[in-house]
Amino acid sequence: MDKQRKIWLCEQYAQRTWFLSTNIAAEAARAGEQGRGYAVVAEETRTLANKIFNFVEILKFESDGEEKMMQGIEDCVVMMSLLSTNASIEAANMARISMDYNIPKSVAVFADDLRNIANGFKEISGVKTEKKPGLVYEVAKPSSLTNDHVELFHFSIGGISLVESITSKICEVIFASREKFADGAFRLREHNLPVINFYEKFGLKYTGNMFHPILIICPNPIDNDKYHSQKYAVPIDFDCLYDRPIFTSYFGTSVPVDKTHPFAEYARECWDAVGGGQMVFIDWERFVHP
Repeated sequence: MDKQRKIWLCEQYAQRTWFLSTNIAAEAARAGEQGRGYAVVAEETRTLANKIFNFVEILKFESDGEEKMMQGIEDCVVMMSLLSTNASIEAANMARISMDYNIPKSVAVFADDLRNIANGFKEISGVKTEKKPGLVYEVAKPSSLTNDHVELFHFSIGGISLVESITSKICEVIFASREKFADGAFRLREHNLPVINFYEKFGLKYTGNMFHPILIICPNPIDNDKYHSQKYAVPIDFDCLYDRPIFTSYFGTSVPVDKTHPFAEYARECWDAVGGGQMVFIDWERFVHP
């Protein structure tokens, strides 16, 4: 791909990202207090759009602009994937409580748009992400007690596949350097969160560089309020952000976890998946209080 086409594409993606930020901000305003998570996503998306505009200027006017641009694109891919994931989490949570069905639906669409832009940037830079074989995203034996569906987040730790419920456990996913949680505590918005670090516990290899995705978990929300309950910071694999980590499945029937699963002693629940494999949910507090 020649330089002029890269510049043109980057300008298009910057404009799309900017318009997305304004649309998400509008949905946040419509949602009121319940849309505070949307407002954060909107602000971060706007900041990212400005960064992309800056990358375009570098590509146009600096002699070594293309090399700097490629590094900037890689950062954008990560941040857009992260924003897309958080927007999807907010949409899933809002869908449970919003009286206006269109708000969470709109934000879910915006989340997909962000991920599509991230994929476009991958094409510009030639970044190839490794797709690891994972679970078939449907349970093999749905519960006989309910026909309801559940929103799940698929991630991995040291290449070990896990799932977690969005609406009952997950608050957000953030990005931080490993040194910020190396001492067993993670500072998040004036609060120190205990770190649940399976990498340290099992001697697993970190993926990516010194920066790492952190899953913010709330094991036992007080009156379903995840924002005022005890939270934990869980380092997860870098690669899981590149794919679509959020999916919808039936509630599964609990089955014994395969004893060969590395985290079997910390499993709180397990569902058989279509096509083989298991969906394993972690008992987070058992890790902290064995």
